[in-house]
Amino acid sequence: LDQEEENRRKQEIEIAPEMEDNDLDDTIEQEDSTEVS
Repeated sequence: LDQEEENRRKQEIEIAPEMEDNDLDDTIEQEDSTEVS
């Protein structure tokens, strides 16, 4: 199970590393904007 989970996570990260980064950036920007305003 551990190996399968690790493989899945590695595949997901390799498949869409940019998507994750973009999502994180969007979330951070939204939070910052809300706090400022």
